[in-house]
Amino acid sequence: MAAYKFDADAKRRFLAYYEQHGRFYQAANAAGVSGETVYRCLHGDSEDSKAFAAEFEECKGRFRDLVEQEVHRRAIEGYDEYVVGKGGLVMDKDGNPVMQRRYSDRLLELFSKRHIKEYRDKQDAPVTNVTNVLVIPAGQSVDQWQAAQLALQGSVVPVLPPPKDAK
Repeated sequence: MAAYKFDADAKRRFLAYYEQHGRFYQAANAAGVSGETVYRCLHGDSEDSKAFAAEFEECKGRFRDLVEQEVHRRAIEGYDEYVVGKGGLVMDKDGNPVMQRRYSDRLLELFSKRHIKEYRDKQDAPVTNVTNVLVIPAGQSVDQWQAAQLALQGSVVPVLPPPKDAK
């Protein structure tokens, strides 16, 4: 994509698209800029960048509200759906298609877990102290782990190589 200036109008288009669709790169495309351009602006040090980042956070919140409204509608209020039989749409005696009110049990479950503590999955994992067992993060050798621990004790932050499977 050709680079365009990320001016106030482009920022407005980006935020408006994101607020409705919640899709970062598509919003950048709608604004006529690359996602990288938006990312640089969001993480810049200027007052303009900080103001844009604050607007983007508000925009993300409004999109989350939009999604939650839709979850509420489908899970609690329900939605109408045409009744379909073997021969296609089922019609009533007046020739009108028959509608059925549907609800999403899965969305209701997720909505309940978010808002009602008792419905949430238990996150408590018992911790047992087993001696003579050393758990080292993947991609680190024992020597690297020990060096990191010693450095932390001495307030020195070690520079460790990336894990072997990192790309």
